[in-house]
Amino acid sequence: MKSSIRDILEQEHICSVIFEHPKGYPVESTSEAGTIGIHIPYPIDEARPLLGELLVAPRGKERYVTSQSAQFQVNMVVRYQGCADGVDRSCQFALYHASESKWPKATYLVIPSGERRPIHRLRRAFVRLIRRFTRHD
Repeated sequence: MKSSIRDILEQEHICSVIFEHPKGYPVESTSEAGTIGIHIPYPIDEARPLLGELLVAPRGKERYVTSQSAQFQVNMVVRYQGCADGVDRSCQFALYHASESKWPKATYLVIPSGERRPIHRLRRAFVRLIRRFTRHD
C-alpha cells in the first residue's frame, strides 16, 4: 500500500506493467459511452516483450522516463487541471521493449510498496498551508 497521490511533491513511480503479447487481448470496442480509444503506432518486436511504466507528478515536475536499452519508446502524458486540492498533475505512461526474451503468457502489474519519507509529507502540508493563506479570491 502507498500513500495517496494527493501528497506528492515530486514525480512518483506508481507501477510497472509487463504485457502479454498483443494477440492475447480482445479487439477494443469504443461503442460504450465514455470510452476513448487511442491508437499508438508502436512496432511490436516478436523477440522483446513490451513493458510500461506509470508515473504521476505535480504539473511542472515531470521528468520524462527513458530506457537506455530500448530501441523504440513512446511516452504519453495526460495533464489534469482543476483538482480539488489546487495542484494540477500529469500522468506519464512510457512504453518500451525489454531485452530479448519470451513474451509472458499473462500481463503483470508490479506495484512498489512503501511509505513516502516523513519529510515529503511535511513539505506537502507546508505547501498547502501557504496556498491557503496566499489565495487572492
